[in-house]
Order: sequence, then C-alpha cells, then structure tokens
Amino acid sequence: MAYGPKRPDAIFLVDTFEKEIVWNGITIILRLNKNGCEGRIYGGFMNHLEIQTKNNEPLPITETGYKSHFFISNCLYKSVTDTFLDLLEEASKSKKWQRYWKEHQEALQQPDLFANL
Repeated sequence: MAYGPKRPDAIFLVDTFEKEIVWNGITIILRLNKNGCEGRIYGGFMNHLEIQTKNNEPLPITETGYKSHFFISNCLYKSVTDTFLDLLEEASKSKKWQRYWKEHQEALQQPDLFANL
C-alpha cells in the first residue's frame, strides 16, 4: 500500500501501470514502475515514470518525445495522469513551445505541392 495522502486513482496498488492518453492531438504513453528504485526516501517509495509520444513528437517537457522522471510516491496529491497533464499545461505556456506549436499548426495547413504526383 502506498504512503501519503489518498489518491483519486488506485495505481499505487499495482507495481506497473501503462496508460495511453491524447493531449492536443499527440498520443502519449505513460509507463509507471512503482518502486523503480529500492528503498524508501522521505517516507515514500521512489517511482519511475516514462513518458513517450507515439511518433517521437516533441512535448513542452521534451524535444525528443521521451522523458524519464523519478518521483517519490507521497509527493503527489493527484493521480499520476492528472499531475502529468497539469505539468504539460503549465509547460505549454512557455514562449518556446508556443512558437513551436504555432509553426507546427501552420505546417499542417500548408498544402503539399507534390501530393498528387
């Protein structure tokens, strides 16, 4: 059983967790390895969260589409998914991401002159 405040989901009752979510049209796979490191730290267990986009698309928190993140189980007051989505929303406010996202959206609107060849 996990330590710390009660969570809105029960993912801390299992050793591994994998979930696919879609954020702004980008498919993201979240993989959680509970107790990713041995031992307790600050009253909780160290967990490992892998964040990977399906097609290696960048996210506001990673330019490569992959991020490895370690955290202590009792540091979350929401579910891992909700915490991650909050992190993405906050990071997406950066000027760098706003510029990338605008260029990305414009590129999607750009017609392909060679599509019918």
